[in-house]
Amino acid sequence: MSSTVIPSQRMPAGDGDNLDGDNLDVISLEIPVETPECVLMTYRVAGPASRVGAYLLDTAVRVGILIAVAMIVSCSGVIAQGVSMGVFLVSWFVVEWFYFAISEAVFNGRTIGKRVMGIRTIEQYGYPLSWWSALVRNFLRTADCLMFYGIGFVSMLMTSRFQRLGDLVAGTVVVHEHPVRLPREPVILETIKPLNREHCNHFVPSERTLSLIDELLSRRMNSRERIPHYRGHSLARELAKTLSEKLNYQGDFDQVSDYSMAFLARVYVTFQSGDLPDAEQTKSEVAPFGLQGASR
Repeated sequence: MSSTVIPSQRMPAGDGDNLDGDNLDVISLEIPVETPECVLMTYRVAGPASRVGAYLLDTAVRVGILIAVAMIVSCSGVIAQGVSMGVFLVSWFVVEWFYFAISEAVFNGRTIGKRVMGIRTIEQYGYPLSWWSALVRNFLRTADCLMFYGIGFVSMLMTSRFQRLGDLVAGTVVVHEHPVRLPREPVILETIKPLNREHCNHFVPSERTLSLIDELLSRRMNSRERIPHYRGHSLARELAKTLSEKLNYQGDFDQVSDYSMAFLARVYVTFQSGDLPDAEQTKSEVAPFGLQGASR
């Protein structure tokens, strides 16, 4: 975990030689988010450097769009000179005011620049970015860019999560994403037995619930971020119990409580592969997660 340690307060003369843990605060770049199922996930906050890089790339994209529009309208200007200038001005307005907002709202908090830099915008409590939050944070970019983005930089440096004014008002934060993937080789998936259809009711976990399971399983399998099996079962236990209740699972409950990761793997394979109960599927959610791509 990337963190910076600073003294929590200035110590009196003569006491400064004893710097123990009680006199230090840790400012962490990770945001802990606890889901309603008591599963603790974390995001790593994106610093100014990566955000500036993303902004410069997005600026290049916007300039490229306007150049393309200018070339098109210049060719059509021979036919309709006044209309072509109007089209260019409207295009400039749309790109300037809506490029960031629409990109982040449509592409799950990512613009082209953010995608290249491996960062994205989320709600401060871990939920996916909403249309309203995307519009608010980007319309307030006008205030952040005053004094050559001096206002935005000062705001980022004064907040623990590097939030500019738009982020503070919209309740958003920019984080790094390091996606990890569960191995998809058929030989691995074929060894995981789906849940028995007769042991489940009509409940179908949401995509966000399956994404959370994918994240937990990926951490268990990933060689760099591997977690011990007992820790994995501990993290997965509450979610497994909640899902077993939602599914009205009538199978081996010892697996749910003692081997929670195995039970979640069976749930994942069952519903991700489309091996659903015969009865009519009902799209219900365990809880509003929105916690995808988290990593330590």
